[in-house]
Amino acid sequence: MRLIAADVEKIRTLTISSGEVVHETHKLARREASYWLRVQLKNNNKEAASLSLAAPESRRPAGEDAPLLLLRPKASTAWRTDLHDAITVHVSTPRVGYLDFTRWMANSTLRNEAYSNDAGQFEKILLIAYLMRHLDPRLAQQLDNLPDPAVNEIRVELLVTDSLTGSIGATSVKRVPLGNWLREFTATLPKEPLWTPELQLNLVFKKLDHKFSFAVKMAAGDFGLTDDDGTLEAGVPSGCVAQLALHAQVSSQHFDGIKDSDGIQYPAVFHHGLRQFATRQTNDGKLFCYPAASIRIETMYDGIDARPKAKIDQWIDAAREMIEAVPTSNVRRFDLRTLAVVKVDRNLWRLIGEIDVTTQRWRISGRPIYNFIQPRMHVSDEQASPGPALPISLEKTMKTMPLSNLRARLFSIGPTSMPKR
Repeated sequence: MRLIAADVEKIRTLTISSGEVVHETHKLARREASYWLRVQLKNNNKEAASLSLAAPESRRPAGEDAPLLLLRPKASTAWRTDLHDAITVHVSTPRVGYLDFTRWMANSTLRNEAYSNDAGQFEKILLIAYLMRHLDPRLAQQLDNLPDPAVNEIRVELLVTDSLTGSIGATSVKRVPLGNWLREFTATLPKEPLWTPELQLNLVFKKLDHKFSFAVKMAAGDFGLTDDDGTLEAGVPSGCVAQLALHAQVSSQHFDGIKDSDGIQYPAVFHHGLRQFATRQTNDGKLFCYPAASIRIETMYDGIDARPKAKIDQWIDAAREMIEAVPTSNVRRFDLRTLAVVKVDRNLWRLIGEIDVTTQRWRISGRPIYNFIQPRMHVSDEQASPGPALPISLEKTMKTMPLSNLRARLFSIGPTSMPKR
């Protein structure tokens, strides 16, 4: 897709094209120095669709800087004990300062949406606290953390980004509506004004902060978001990496304006250009979604049993299939290299973090191995270029017996195992 802005017959135009096909042409007003452009992907069928754009100014995608939380599987003894199997955090909804809050409530329509007309007592308490904020720094801090009345709800998403045991792309969504929270809180306030900072902190602001927050528990377990008595629980199964993201959803009417029953169009609350910072829009088009916070959660996977009697043949076979020794010409040396194409189970291969390879050049008697065997008699690839380092085969070849018992013969110290001279 290409965007071309040009002057055509003294008319400023913006042309949207893909290859040689011109999709749309828009006329631009000359008095405007800049323009807002919003690209939206709509998919009307059930097939998967995606849209990617070049990152401007080398900025990384949203969520890439999210902190990582490691969890151990429940009832697991293979991992360190200081790793938790569950963590509970308290999430606060978006906040604004006192001046922005009062400016929003100065609009009668927005005020009626936030709480009822008899909430004047709440506004008096805020005004008194604002005038007395110099008496206690905690008041000033609380006045800078009032609930943002523009946010309609919080969207909580759990998305699988990587998995060794399940399908990638599984999602779970929960919505936390905030529409009536402020109305419910103002209905429980004391009727008399609170004239001391301590009373305001204990009876108003602490309760207000608790009202506009909720708990999220991140635990190892079955995938999904569940509501357990007001606490959202995000379950991430073993061997899975998921991203827990919270988004603030704002009504689209705040950007377009509201038209009342008499047909009077009211101005928009926000500049329409701020829609460009929204990552998506709900299917009904009523809410814009703005990213707020995210965290990556990874639950460890007990995929490799490291006990002495464990069956590790599958790991040895995977290493044998994926690792090859590449000889260096004219030098008695070889390099280890993994194959570009995964020939074994992909998740099995990803579990291997480190492989140690040792070389044995000398027998226990002190003589070199090259005097004990003849490597050229066991070359696995007859077409390989001759050199000091050769790939050999442990199996039986046309020329000699197999080398599968070479290790036993080299490290045995019994007198009968030594070769005859």
